[in-house]
Amino acid sequence: MTAHHFPEGQAAALFCGIGYLASLALYLALRRRYFPRTPWLTAWLGALMLGSVNLCPVMLIRSQFYEVPIAAAYMYSMIALGCLYAGLLRGALRRRWLWAGSLAFGLAVGSRPHFVLASPLLAIAGARCWRERSRAAARRPAGRILADAAGLVLPLAAVVLGLLTYNYLRFGSPLEFGQKYQLAGTNQLKMKLLDWRAIPENFYYYFWAPAQYVRYFPFVEMVRPYAGGH
Repeated sequence: MTAHHFPEGQAAALFCGIGYLASLALYLALRRRYFPRTPWLTAWLGALMLGSVNLCPVMLIRSQFYEVPIAAAYMYSMIALGCLYAGLLRGALRRRWLWAGSLAFGLAVGSRPHFVLASPLLAIAGARCWRERSRAAARRPAGRILADAAGLVLPLAAVVLGLLTYNYLRFGSPLEFGQKYQLAGTNQLKMKLLDWRAIPENFYYYFWAPAQYVRYFPFVEMVRPYAGGH
């Protein structure tokens, strides 16, 4: 629309901000429905944790290349969860929310393809819709169940199909995302992106690495790196 690329730093900040607001809206909706007597102090602390324990504070330190699609995937996934939750509650607008949730989830996959591993969430939402339709004993329950299933599947399928077509037209293979054409400090053709031997190191950094507070954003740093090797 503007004939200019959005600056990467501003794009990542915008995606992180919208993603946080979407997760906050979902959190407050769940709190209002299932924990209405929760003190406001607890709700405030929960809102603070939603914005501080995700990857956004780290990504916003250096928003140059990878951080933009990661932030976009975070934003779309949070929007998808909110839409799916709304679709399970809103009777008249159920199908629109399911379509919107599936589309947002597809855009999250388009931003970071490995988000497709979270696709069982759509199956869970579909099972919930099927159970509610069966209990309602509608006049034509089968047709409505199929319509709900189409709303959950078709938008995601359209985005994934478009992504695979783009990969084929640009790189000659639907499953090539441009990884082997990357210019980086290591040889991308020989680099192992998935390796079982990396599990201990990742477990250490996610759950066990000691950290300390510092004066600079994000105000936490690791005391020592992983020393076990692969």
